[in-house]
Amino acid sequence: MKSILFTVSGLIAAFLCSLAGPSVQAQDTLTRRELPKPLGVIKFAPLSLFDLDNTVQFGFEYPLKRKWTIQAEAGYGNHYLNLYHHTNDTDYYRNRETWRMRSEIRLYLSRRRTTPWGWYIAPEFFYKRINFTEQGSIGRECEDGICAYFERARYKILKDVIGYHFKIGVQHLVGRRITLDWYYGLGARHIYIKSPSFGPNDSTGENWGFITVNPGRPGTYRLVSMALGLKIGYLIYRKNTP
Repeated sequence: MKSILFTVSGLIAAFLCSLAGPSVQAQDTLTRRELPKPLGVIKFAPLSLFDLDNTVQFGFEYPLKRKWTIQAEAGYGNHYLNLYHHTNDTDYYRNRETWRMRSEIRLYLSRRRTTPWGWYIAPEFFYKRINFTEQGSIGRECEDGICAYFERARYKILKDVIGYHFKIGVQHLVGRRITLDWYYGLGARHIYIKSPSFGPNDSTGENWGFITVNPGRPGTYRLVSMALGLKIGYLIYRKNTP
């Protein structure tokens, strides 16, 4: 499923890029001349709606000095907004809510002083919290892999994801106000899954795998992470500019 979503996201990004191509070329002369100084860019992340942990996500990019900018994003989603909970009847897609936050600092590589468009590089930090309920067998009073008894129960899961990427991307100015920002990056993420229903000597009776992560099993996992995205922005100029 994840590989399919990754392919769909890539196709959507490629499609939007192909649509934007002629407009970007038409505005090439506009980006080469001196433009009014931007105040910032309000952004929307459409591909986050197609994520398994989907969110409605907005951000803001603020120019600092010369070619540097900072960007912060926040998003929220729940099982009512999830596109897959109607076809997947697991606990992971029921009674679930997701918060997502991202922040990055960008260095634009263009020779022009005006920002924020052109090719850029950026280190990114992100955090995601997912709350949902799970149902399974909980081993109570376990010691050396042996539990006194097992209890079938529903329990709440708290999943924290902390990670970072090093990204390379490009942001185009389409017309005078609209920006298209697409990027990819590579990094790592740390996943921490816990449940208030588990005591220090309780267990689910399963260990972590090397490739797959079972979101319903408390524990810690670390893995390589890839970022691929597209954001649509609206450029705000400073006051008293035409």
